[in-house]
Amino acid sequence: MKYHTDSPLCFAGDIIARDIELPIAEEGDYLVIYDTGGYTFGMWSKYVSRMFPKTILKTGNTFEIIRNREKPEDIYSFWSG
Repeated sequence: MKYHTDSPLCFAGDIIARDIELPIAEEGDYLVIYDTGGYTFGMWSKYVSRMFPKTILKTGNTFEIIRNREKPEDIYSFWSG
């Protein structure tokens, strides 16, 4: 199966790769994209009420959760606060 990986967030140029084959992902699987920066942190927008994903930092062989996934109540609180 071919996947087109344009960003769902409408940022110009958000393409990780084109015309590559990936295995079918299932719930609980992880997708690791190496050598990327903090672009998502700086450009994330709540204008479409998208919840921020869990973000994991990999340093060497160490993994650290640096931001937990937002929940629907976090988005509600943002817009009603």
